[in-house]
Amino acid sequence: MRTWIIGRNWKKSSKYIHIGGDEAKYDRWVTCPHCQARKKELGLKDEGELQYYLTDRLQQMVKNYGRILIGWDNIFGGRLGDNAVGMVWHNKESGINAVKTGHDLVMALTDNSFHYHCISQSNVMMIKFENLH
Repeated sequence: MRTWIIGRNWKKSSKYIHIGGDEAKYDRWVTCPHCQARKKELGLKDEGELQYYLTDRLQQMVKNYGRILIGWDNIFGGRLGDNAVGMVWHNKESGINAVKTGHDLVMALTDNSFHYHCISQSNVMMIKFENLH
């Protein structure tokens, strides 16, 4: 992970580094001996805590390069620093809670922002323009 971050050309990159965070495959982590060894070493109870651990490490690395970590709302729940930014796509309440704890936020709820969720069986887009943001 550190090698990947160091190898990037960060001088030309954005102030924000989006890490995603919504597609962690916990079933793969359950069968991964390295993941299980790290989880045991750190005393983590499940793969969700392992994801928070990884996110916390990534945030520190990104911060060391003067950048701000941004990720989908799945990243909240760990020990994120105040400068982490969440992008909420499915849980408005997690966004509200993130703001209450001092995080900046991008609200991108699926009902109003993810147009591919609105495709009908005939492949005709069915969304009211007044719902778009």
